[in-house]
Amino acid sequence: MAGHPEFLDEENNYPITLDHVGVRKIIPQSPVENTPDYYHFMWVHGAGQPGKPLLWKEDQHYLHTRVGFVYGHGKKATWMTPNGPVFGEIETEAWGLGLSNARFVLENFITNQLTAATPVDREHSQLFETITVNRQPGEPEPTGRAARMIEFQKGQIRRDFAIWENQRYVEHPPFAGGEEEHYARFRRWSKQFYSDQPYTANAQIAAA
Repeated sequence: MAGHPEFLDEENNYPITLDHVGVRKIIPQSPVENTPDYYHFMWVHGAGQPGKPLLWKEDQHYLHTRVGFVYGHGKKATWMTPNGPVFGEIETEAWGLGLSNARFVLENFITNQLTAATPVDREHSQLFETITVNRQPGEPEPTGRAARMIEFQKGQIRRDFAIWENQRYVEHPPFAGGEEEHYARFRRWSKQFYSDQPYTANAQIAAA
């Protein structure tokens, strides 16, 4: 992957961990839609504060965002922030609605989580995720904080299922404070991947 050398660079990153989550009642839009949901990080993922938008860039099918956090907010030390709170970020890139990568940047400790969602019907998708963490000094295999981060991220995405699997479509949703700008922008960006025309093999051949 040209945009993500971490997945090919085993000299500086641990070999990737592939997790086949399986078929879940979600649509491909749901994982990517976490990006502008700055407030859910407090209630779903245990963050001490909502995320702070740092970057929002759209380029046709491509979406690039950065969200800032104070990791370990309000705590002297955690397993993730042993030296106290640290300002970090989640950098997300999405290529359409079915493939996205979240890069968790915590000083020199960087984790990449690539998520792929392939629809199998109108309500369900096959879900895969791939995780890698940059190599830590003195740890030839992912142990300590690196190993814990891999398992932590596997668990975090499963926390989102309670939301994704119970969502329902609302034509004009009431946004909470601060959500309206980027959530609305995301919904407008995502419209390009949907069509009102029913899929037929003949129509696809004719279009080609």
